[in-house]
Amino acid sequence: MAIKREAPFPVSDRLTAILLMRKNPTGIAGQLAPITPLPSSEYRWSRYDLDENFTLPKTLVGRSSRPWEVNTEVTEESGHTKDYGLDYFVPQRDLDRQSESYDPLGHGTEYLGNLMDLHWEK
Repeated sequence: MAIKREAPFPVSDRLTAILLMRKNPTGIAGQLAPITPLPSSEYRWSRYDLDENFTLPKTLVGRSSRPWEVNTEVTEESGHTKDYGLDYFVPQRDLDRQSESYDPLGHGTEYLGNLMDLHWEK
């Protein structure tokens, strides 16, 4: 499900395609915790006490007795996302001299994407 958001800056389909094509599929961070679009910058989750998973309750049940009842405690937590980013300055002179073999904006987009991937893997 794609979440459409209005961006406070110009969006280029061509530069977005460059960024999406160069994704590093071997990154550990992307495999363990992939980026998940959220409908807003605020989110909620349920926190369970990890120690409860390592507590051994009585499990022996007699022929005519009832099994022990277990329960877990949960608290609802909330948080907000953090924004990260970099900027890449392309002089107008480079834009005026761009050719079929070199696209300064495309190069900057790919370069920034690689740097952000490195930061994410940190």
